[in-house]
This record gives sequence, structure tokens and C-alpha cells, in this order.
Amino acid sequence: MDIIFSSSAPATKAARDAVAGTDVAVVFGPVNDPVGANIVDSLNMPGGQITGVTLPRNTAQRFAWFKEFMPDINRVLIPFNPNDPSSTTSLNRVKSSLDEVGITIVEHPVRDVAGLRALLQDLPVDVGGIFLPRDAMVTSLIEEVVAAAIARKLALSVPGYLQVEKGALYSYGFFHYEIGRMGARLVQSIFNGENPANLPVETADSFLFINKKTADAIGLDLSPDLLAQAKQIVR
Repeated sequence: MDIIFSSSAPATKAARDAVAGTDVAVVFGPVNDPVGANIVDSLNMPGGQITGVTLPRNTAQRFAWFKEFMPDINRVLIPFNPNDPSSTTSLNRVKSSLDEVGITIVEHPVRDVAGLRALLQDLPVDVGGIFLPRDAMVTSLIEEVVAAAIARKLALSVPGYLQVEKGALYSYGFFHYEIGRMGARLVQSIFNGENPANLPVETADSFLFINKKTADAIGLDLSPDLLAQAKQIVR
């Protein structure tokens, strides 16, 4: 084995620890904040045997898109895993934007799948939307989150396109296919003799994705101007 490809901060930390003392490289894609999570030394010079793809600091922007879909929304639920630095980073970035956006958040820690399922069975009655942070554990139950959101007619915002494809209302985030291409390019560079410690971490682009079927299901009439801004629309 020459290279491990990992996704999410917890998986990448486990991979990094597993290859310590070997020549095996680690390429991640994506990790929300690899510097803040102590995975790399810096984005320009990652150090060690690791590099990969990170995400832009667009969490606050994605949260603000709620107002474009539902101008009257005023309370949004954020389930987050306090043990995942990616999740807590997402939450903190949302908090930094609240005064500008004019939305109140309802924070709800969920440390495991059982906790998330319990929350979905008893969602707060006074929220108009759910915002999923960049959290591998939370998004692993995307089908169940989607079902609960649609049943309650709640707007659901998610980190990337695949979750929109599975029924979330929208994302302003990453295109999984592009993350894969970027990661593959880094893997090829390492196979060609590049030292991962010197390969800068790449940053993915952000795009708007909309699920029109879900908008119809929860009673949202989306304007042509809003739809025109989307890179992909699930119909």
C-alpha cells in the first residue's frame, strides 16, 4: 500500500496515525478545516505525509441562503457532533454571521447515530429549517433527515450536492465529483514522485444546488431568478 485516501476529519486523523513511521502517504478529500483540526501544519506546506482537498469558508454564506428560499424564516435547527472538529467549526462559523442574517439558531448536540435518530423523532416545533454542518456522522443519515424534514415541511440545507440529490432542499457547497478529481490529481502527483509534505492543500469551489421536487413537496414556490443561479437542479 502506497497511499490512503480518506474523507472527513476523524477518518483522516485515523489514517494519519495509522501510517506514522511508514512511507505511506495520506490524501484527504474533503476535510473542512485541516489546519484547525491539527491535520496539517498549513495549507501551503502541509508537512508530514499528508495533503488533500479542503472546503472554502462558505458555511456562513450557505446559512444565509435560507433567506433566499424562505424570507420569513427566523429559527433554524443545527444538529452537530461536539466530538467532530469539522462539525464544531461549521457551527462557529454560522454563529459569527447571525447578526447579519437575522436568524436564530437552535443548537442540538448529537454524539452518535442514536442521538440523531432520537432528535428526528422529536424535532422542535418552532423551527423553519434544518442546517446540517460539515459532519460525516450527521450526513450519514441523510435519507432519514430528508424524510423528517419533508414530513415537517422544513427547509433542509446540506454541505454538498449528493445530499441534495437525495432530497435535501439546497446546498451552497461542493460537488463531490470535483473533489474526487482534485484528490486523484494529488494522488497522481505523489505517484510521480512529489512529496505530499510539499503539495499545497487544494480548496474546492462552491456552487448552489437545488432540489425542485423537494421545494414542491414542502410548498415552496422558487423564483426563476433563484433557480437560474443553481449549478444543478434536481427535478
